[in-house]
Amino acid sequence: MLVVLAFLAAPLLTLAYASPQAAPTLTINPVADAYVNSASAGTNYGTLTSLRVDGSPVVDSFLRFSVSGLTGSSISQARLELHANSASTKGITVKAVANNTWGEKTIKYSNMPAMGAALATSAAVPSGAWVSLNVTSYISGNGTYSFGVITPGSTAISLASRESGANAPRLIITPASPTSTTAPTSTSTPAPTSTSTPTTTSSPTVTPTISVPTDTPTDTPTNTATLEPPPTDTPAPSATATVAAQSGSIQHVFIIVMENKAYSQVWNTSSTPYITRLGSAYSIATNFFAITHPSLPNYLDLFGGSNYGITTDCSPSASCHIDAPNLADNLDAKGLTWKGYMESMPSPCTLVASGNYAPKHNPLIYFDDIRTDTARCNTHVVPFTALSGDLGSAATTPNYALIVPDQCSDMHDCSISTGDTWLANHVPTILNSPACTSDKCLLVVTWDEDNNGSGNHVLAIFAGSGAATGGASSSASYTLFSLLRTVEDIFGLPAQTTNDRAAAPMNDLLH
Repeated sequence: MLVVLAFLAAPLLTLAYASPQAAPTLTINPVADAYVNSASAGTNYGTLTSLRVDGSPVVDSFLRFSVSGLTGSSISQARLELHANSASTKGITVKAVANNTWGEKTIKYSNMPAMGAALATSAAVPSGAWVSLNVTSYISGNGTYSFGVITPGSTAISLASRESGANAPRLIITPASPTSTTAPTSTSTPAPTSTSTPTTTSSPTVTPTISVPTDTPTDTPTNTATLEPPPTDTPAPSATATVAAQSGSIQHVFIIVMENKAYSQVWNTSSTPYITRLGSAYSIATNFFAITHPSLPNYLDLFGGSNYGITTDCSPSASCHIDAPNLADNLDAKGLTWKGYMESMPSPCTLVASGNYAPKHNPLIYFDDIRTDTARCNTHVVPFTALSGDLGSAATTPNYALIVPDQCSDMHDCSISTGDTWLANHVPTILNSPACTSDKCLLVVTWDEDNNGSGNHVLAIFAGSGAATGGASSSASYTLFSLLRTVEDIFGLPAQTTNDRAAAPMNDLLH
């Protein structure tokens, strides 16, 4: 009898220890790939046997995959693998691209979709080897997925395209083991007595690993007036905080641009009590520089990543305009909102000077896809008076706001103290709005250029619930391109040119 019981128990123990059958790995080649080149913005490179990436000029690659064959299993791992035809000491970065409508034979630098958050970055690229990038966080199941590939280096990297054959890019997906392949129930085997079923040798449950998104804010916004810094017993932010954490917590960025004053003219002077108080409560960049002279090229650098050859204060016209992607395009592609608020502008999207309103201080209207799109321009480039209504709730406040005082309020034509008073009258309204209390915000006050006497050394103040506090200062060398790069990193946007791509973000002034 004992022998019979042992015989009956043996099959049950064998089944209990059997491992679930592993789901097959899927290897998928792209349905489209191409690269774009900023030096030939109107040229398509979609049918070549190679892809390319470069930092100068900007050359980016795009790939699109159609994922099918996943039958309910969760994803254990997804890897984008690219074959390098040439080497570089710099790595490559793969980014998510939300827009899947681009065409392999029609995509160009002038119409390329915006890239989103970085998914993975490789080490140095060896020639003749496969580069594997973990993109598990991006693949959620069957569907269409686009990727952008870039490099920060100035050495061009050649990668095999789908037209190359055996070395074509590939997306390798490993599903997690299906939960349906657990150990069979006891009904399939004659049940032994209770003493013959070991309780300590049951088959372990196979639980798929689920990645929790890291972009959920962990900070609770402060619901108090934001001119004063948090209490001194508030824990300091971790020095290892990443850009991803910042981009997940700062929802609104306000940029206020003042005019033609050097750092020494506006910091800690008798004419600037509010500016000095604001910087002392939050943080300042002490080694921050504008790019050039006169005004307009600096505004274009701040919004477009380049002045695109415009070196004067010309008004928008057939000979003074830009046909290129800009910050607004990248914000739109990301599903984010934006507006320009121009003081003394008589009506939305005014293209000519009027009173103290100067088009040369309004970079948005120089970009063709804003200026020539009447509906887009009228709803996004508005008089400053519209700001107070938009600040009524966090939902109606844009994610990005460019605020330009008129030529008196910005210190261009009127005194420094006039500009200081203007800031004192308007900055607290922004800092105490729901965008900065219910949500988290960054407000930057800076100057477009100096007075031509200080090497373009200007002041930048970071304020708001997303800024460092207590009079923190940074002596790192920054420029207007650094400020643009900071905005792009906060919102997970791609760089627009080599200028902002190469600039260091001003993360040491963020909270």
